[in-house]
Amino acid sequence: MKLEHENYSAELIENNTVRLSGTFRLQGKEHYLEIMSLLENAIKSADGALTIDLTDLNFLNSSGISSLSIFIIQAREAGHKKIKIIGSDKHSWQAKSLKNFQKLWKNIEVEVRTS
Repeated sequence: MKLEHENYSAELIENNTVRLSGTFRLQGKEHYLEIMSLLENAIKSADGALTIDLTDLNFLNSSGISSLSIFIIQAREAGHKKIKIIGSDKHSWQAKSLKNFQKLWKNIEVEVRTS
């Protein structure tokens, strides 16, 4: 499954990986519902851990970070096994922000790759 728009895309690749790329500047959490639905379907069908690949995500605004936080909390409460988030240090916001997701759930693994 792939959601493609002018400035961003969200894609389920393989069975256990969702890749978000581009620039997400959607206004309000309600505009992230389509992406949230993709993530929810991916975690329900994943064998084991779900990986969220953000290495090509240039920007995620506060509504997007909030939506991703809600997804993580819902996954925790539903008893899912684990989520791994992969980022890149080529996007300075990722090195700072992604580690905060670990505060929401101990089963979050964050890997920030060096470019």
